[in-house]
Amino acid sequence: DIRVRKALTMSVDKKRIVEQLLSNTTEVADQGGVPGVFGYNPTIQPYLFDPDAAKALLVDAGHGNGLDLVVGLFSGQFPSDTLIFQQMAQDWAAIGVNAELRRFAFPEYMRRADAADWDGIDAISVPWSSYQHGEVSRTMKRFAGDYAGPYFCAPELLDDIAASDIEMDEKVREKMLQDLMARLHDL
Repeated sequence: DIRVRKALTMSVDKKRIVEQLLSNTTEVADQGGVPGVFGYNPTIQPYLFDPDAAKALLVDAGHGNGLDLVVGLFSGQFPSDTLIFQQMAQDWAAIGVNAELRRFAFPEYMRRADAADWDGIDAISVPWSSYQHGEVSRTMKRFAGDYAGPYFCAPELLDDIAASDIEMDEKVREKMLQDLMARLHDL
């Protein structure tokens, strides 16, 4: 339910995470791409921290009495990631979302991803690896569901992503990817 996804992201104080857990070495993410990679959309704004609006979205989605989630995560991959996940769970608790954090070793995560084995898992931690690839298309495919073990599916984006992959005009392709990033952000 898009309302639940928006509530979850709006209830996490990402600015505090950047300030306190990452020592202001980065900025709050607003999309899967990062500045400098092909397809990054500079017009996208991050979802604002608004726990009251997040709680209202949960109520509207039928979860006014709270929501229990099992979150599968692999940690130890990025700076302070375990602390970030714990802060996320604490922020969710403030709006009535009880998150049980289950840590996977990376090989277990990959086994589950390759086998589409998300049994018992409601949400997972996922790195967005656009920086290593220098563009957003490859990872965007994974986030839209073009993956052996999809964890989120947006099939309405897949044809447009495929069209961007064969577009030869660099400016047209960049605009296509930026538009796709905005659509994925909205989902």
